[in-house]
Amino acid sequence: MSDKQLWDRLDWLLYVGDDDRTLEQCSQDWEQYGECSFLTNWGEQFDGNGKSFIVCTPSGVVRILNQSLPNGISCEVPLCDVLVAISEYTSWFESEQQRFAEKK
Repeated sequence: MSDKQLWDRLDWLLYVGDDDRTLEQCSQDWEQYGECSFLTNWGEQFDGNGKSFIVCTPSGVVRILNQSLPNGISCEVPLCDVLVAISEYTSWFESEQQRFAEKK
């Protein structure tokens, strides 16, 4: 799927769903695709940017989809780089958590 097709599909399955699906079918779609929902426009830390989705392709490329990105609807990052960023952020967060706990 193109970036736009994928964004539209995820948005429809998770948020719009203007169709005849049952509540159970909507719940199943959320179970299957909800993990792709990254940011919503419901007061997230990046207000004004709308909904975002993250999808990892079978080839190991992470696609971040957001309609307000400056160069189109998506950016792509190698999965290994995303995992490094997550690890570094987690380490930083844990050290800050410990630092603040020591100040109490």
